Amino acid sequence: MRVTQPETRQDGQQGDAAISKIASRPDPVRLQRVELILQQIESLPTLSPIAQRLLRLSSSENADIREIVALVEADAALTGRLLAMCRRVSTGLGDSITTVERAVVMLGFEAVRSALLSVHLHDLLSGKGIDEVDGAESAGAGSASTIDRRGLWRHSLAVACAAELIAEHARPKLATVKPDEAFVCGLLHDLGKHALDAVIPKTYACVAQIADHRQVGIAEVERSVIGVDHHGAGKRLGEHWGLPHALLDVIWLHGQSRELLPELQHWRLIGVVSIADAMARQLHLGWSGNCAPLPDVEKLCAEWEIDPGAIERIQQQLHERVAARTRDLGLDELQDADLAIESVLEANRRLGSLNTALQERSRLAAQQARALEAVVAFHTGKSEARTLVRAFMDVTRSAAGLFGDGFYAIAYQQRPGAAWHLCNCEASGRVLRHVMADPVPGAEDLAILAENPQLGAANVDLFNWLAEQLGDLNDVRRLRLMPLIAGADRPAFLIHDREIDSALVRGPALEAVRATWASAIAAAAQHDGARRLGEQLADANRRLVDAQGKLTEARSMARLGELASGAAHEMNNPLTVIRGRSQLLAGRLSDADLKRAASSISDAAEKLSDLISSLHLFASPPKPVYRSTDIPDLLSRVIRDMKLSLAERTGAAPPVRLVVQGPIPPVWVDPDQLGAVLTELLKNACEARPHGLIELRAHIEDEDGRLVIVVKDDGCGMSQHALQHAFDPFFSEKPAGRQTGLGLARARRLVDLHGGRIELESERGRGTTARILIDQWREPQPVEHTEKQAA
Repeated sequence: MRVTQPETRQDGQQGDAAISKIASRPDPVRLQRVELILQQIESLPTLSPIAQRLLRLSSSENADIREIVALVEADAALTGRLLAMCRRVSTGLGDSITTVERAVVMLGFEAVRSALLSVHLHDLLSGKGIDEVDGAESAGAGSASTIDRRGLWRHSLAVACAAELIAEHARPKLATVKPDEAFVCGLLHDLGKHALDAVIPKTYACVAQIADHRQVGIAEVERSVIGVDHHGAGKRLGEHWGLPHALLDVIWLHGQSRELLPELQHWRLIGVVSIADAMARQLHLGWSGNCAPLPDVEKLCAEWEIDPGAIERIQQQLHERVAARTRDLGLDELQDADLAIESVLEANRRLGSLNTALQERSRLAAQQARALEAVVAFHTGKSEARTLVRAFMDVTRSAAGLFGDGFYAIAYQQRPGAAWHLCNCEASGRVLRHVMADPVPGAEDLAILAENPQLGAANVDLFNWLAEQLGDLNDVRRLRLMPLIAGADRPAFLIHDREIDSALVRGPALEAVRATWASAIAAAAQHDGARRLGEQLADANRRLVDAQGKLTEARSMARLGELASGAAHEMNNPLTVIRGRSQLLAGRLSDADLKRAASSISDAAEKLSDLISSLHLFASPPKPVYRSTDIPDLLSRVIRDMKLSLAERTGAAPPVRLVVQGPIPPVWVDPDQLGAVLTELLKNACEARPHGLIELRAHIEDEDGRLVIVVKDDGCGMSQHALQHAFDPFFSEKPAGRQTGLGLARARRLVDLHGGRIELESERGRGTTARILIDQWREPQPVEHTEKQAA
C-alpha cells in the first residue's frame, strides 16, 4: 500500500491497536459512530444535474444524441474539455471540430457519454475531503494524502476498461450488458472507498495499512474498525446521488459469489464487474487496497458463464486501453510502457508485502509454539490438589518461562466486593509477598485497564494502591495487566512489566495459555472453597431447621386462626347475652353481695370476649395498610399515648428518652401496626420497674441499610426460661392477675407482616433490650419507573 504518512507504528501495531480499541466499544457506541459516518457520507458533494442526466442516459434504451449535445453545450467547461479530447483523439480533423454536435458525431454517442462522465466523476472524487466524524481528523488542503488516491482512481479506470472490453468481446452471451454501461459500473464499483477516504481519511489509511500488514481483504478490516465496509458506504452514497438501481447493486454486490446473489435481472453486469476487478488486481493496475489472495479468473469466468478465451485476449489489450483512456480524458500523459512498468513495480511491492507478512507469520508461529509448549509444561507439572497460593506460584513460574524474567504478581478477587489476593512471586515461583487488600479505589478501573493494559499516568489511585500493597516497585508505570478470567464475578489479572508482542497477545495460543492459568486459579479457588463446604452445609442445615420450625409455626397459626375465628363466632353471642343479663341483674339487685356477684359475672364475660378477640387478631391479623410514615413523629406519638395511658391507670409513668440517630427518610409501613408493636414493647419496659430512663432509639444501619428501632430498659430483666418462651402465646411469668400473654406474640406477628423480625436480649438485674429490624422499609417504585431506570 502506498501511504505518504510515516508516523504509523512498524509491523502494523498501531492499526492492530485500532481494531482492538474500536471493535471493543459497546455496541450502541459503534452503531452511533457508523450512523454518523453514513450521515457524513450523505453530506458529500452531490452529482451535478448534468452528471445525473448522463447517468440516466447511459442506462436508457432511447437516449437521443441531441440530449447529449444540449447537456454539454449548457456547460462551457465541459464543452471545452470535450473539444480538447477531440484534438487528442483526432488524426487530423481535430482543428476543424469546433462544435459539440460534430464532436459527438466523430467520437461516438457512447464514447462521449462515458468520457464526460469519467471526467466529471474524477474531478468530484479527487476533491478535498471533509472533517473526520470524530472531529480529530481532516483531509483539507494542508494535510498529507492518506492513501494512494491516484492509484485508487487508476484501479477504478482499469476495472471500467476491463468491464467494457468484456462486454464487447463476450457477445452474444452478454448481449444484455452494454459496453458503456459496463464502463460506468466499473468506474464506480469502488465508490465507497472514495467516500470513506473523504469522510475519515486517517482512519481509512489505518484500515488500508492493517489490510496490507495482515494480507487480508480490506472489507473485512473496514467492518472490524469502522463498522461498515466500502460496499455499504458506496451504496449509501449512490442512493444519495440517485444512481440507477443496476449501478447501486454493482457497487453493493460486486465480488460476491453468484450463488449468494438474490434474483436480479442485471446479475450478468455484476459478474462482469467482479471479473474485471479480479483482472485489474491480477495485472496490478492501480491500487485497490484489497490484499486478499488473488481470485482465480478462470473459475470466475466459469461461475459467471463467460468464455475464458475472451478474457485472455482482453488481458493483452487492457494496458493499452487504460493508457489510451487516461490520455484521451486528459488525466495523465501516460504511455503503455509507463503503465506496464507501474504494474511491474506494484507486483514487486505486493511480493515484498507478502514476503514481510510471511516472515511476520513465521515469527508469530514460533511465539505461538512457545505458548503451546508452556501449556504442555504447565499441565505436566500440575499437582493433584493446588491451593490458591500454589496456583499463583505455578502461574508465575509459567509466565516467567514464556515472557522472561521480570516483575510478576497475581491479583484475584473471589467475589465482587471481597478483598483482593495480591501475590508477588519470583520467576522461580517463590512467594515474595502475599496480602489481602481492600478493593482498589474505583475497582472498575481494573476492567478498563485490561482493555488498555499499560497503566497511564492518570491512574494515580491505582499506582498508590499497587505500590502500597506490593511493596517497593522500581517503576509502577511500566506495569501491565493481563486478564486471566473473563467477567466481573471472579476477576483475575497477571501483573507484569514485560513487553509482549501485540500479535501474540491476540493470538489463539496465548489465549490457550491464559485459559490454562485461569482454570488453575479457578480450580484452586474451588478447592479452597471445598474445605469450607462443611461449614456451609452445617449453616444450611441450621437454616433448614429454622425454616421448618417457621413452617410448623405458620401451620399452627393457621389452625389457631381457624379455631379462634370459630370460637369468636360461636361464643361471642352467648357471652354478649351473659354480659348483658348480668349487667341488668346487677342494676336491679339491692343486696350488695348479690350485686357484686352479678358484676363479677359481667367482668368475666367481657374478659373472655376480649381474650377470644385478641386470640383471633393474633392468629389472623389484618393485612398492613402501608403508607409513607415519619418515624420520629410516630415514635413521639407512641411515647405520648403510652404516658397518658399509664398516668390514667397508675398515676405516673417512667421517663422515656427518644434518640433518632442521623436523618431517617419517610418509611413505607403501617403506622398503626408498628405503633401497636412499639406500645407493647414500651409497656413491658415500664412493667419491668426500670431504675432510670427507658430509651427508644431509631437509626438506619450503614452496612445493609436496615431500619432498626430499639427499646431498652434497665429493669429487673428476664430469666433464660422467659427469654426462650417470650414469644409463645399465653406464656407469662407474672403472678395471678397477669395479662393474657399474647402481647409479644402478637407484636412479632405484626413485625413479620412487615418482612422484619424482633430480637430480645436480657439478663437478670441488668434490664432488657428489644430490637425491631426491618429490611424492606423503602417505598416501592412503580413498575413503569423501574423499567425506565433499567433501560
